[in-house]
Amino acid sequence: MAVSRIKAVFAANVQEVWNIVTSLENYQWRSDLSRIEVLNEKQFVEYTKTGFPTTFTITASEDYKRWEFDMENSNMSGHWTGIFTEKDGQTEIDFTENAVPKKFIMKPFVKAFLKKQQKQYAADLAKALQGRQDKNDNVKINAEKNCATAIKYAKSFDRKFDYSRDSIKDLEEILDYYSNDISKSRPTENQIWSMAVIFGSYLGEVMLKNGLAKKGYVWEKDDTSDIPLLSAGGSYVTPNDKVYKRLVNGKEDDVVSFYDAVMGMNE
Repeated sequence: MAVSRIKAVFAANVQEVWNIVTSLENYQWRSDLSRIEVLNEKQFVEYTKTGFPTTFTITASEDYKRWEFDMENSNMSGHWTGIFTEKDGQTEIDFTENAVPKKFIMKPFVKAFLKKQQKQYAADLAKALQGRQDKNDNVKINAEKNCATAIKYAKSFDRKFDYSRDSIKDLEEILDYYSNDISKSRPTENQIWSMAVIFGSYLGEVMLKNGLAKKGYVWEKDDTSDIPLLSAGGSYVTPNDKVYKRLVNGKEDDVVSFYDAVMGMNE
């Protein structure tokens, strides 16, 4: 039996690393794969760039801590164990892979193959995390720019957006004005969303400055809808979506209650 182990530390929270590693849909960051075929809840097949298949059977899964599976192809069989540990906002991975060759001629080369494969995996993961970080940095920059625009708009209403809880009351009044005006001016869907993103960015920034940032929340984009939101450890807050609903639905979606509810849950 050949055994290979790799340990690495990434400047990302454990939830982010876990979600990338364990996703069977978003595998494009892997430079060695062409596709993944999901067979059932416990089994999936990975295909290399040349189409060579390996079947994996999940044997253990503990969110954000441990992932294990058996693996088998025509050349070898074995087991993979992944341990995830977070400390001070960074994540250490500790991956161990063992394999038994099915062909005698392959025995001298298996360990070298495993080490090469693990090294490439870690490099691909580092690249994927960096790309995600760059994307989130752009989301944050855009949110701050939109927030500055919201502050300027507030001045035209003789309101001061100072990032306080009381300023959310002023935000509610401004949104009420725009909500009542929608039926008259009939803006396009894109125009409504643009307004939602501007004022939603301010709402999100107030939440961050008043406690959510300390809880680990940051701006990022939802993977499915591409809408900016606040995220931390698998939890999400959607200020832009809430402002959109306030504009379209009226007072039943007032932002003051939303703000108080979210901040209350994160005390």
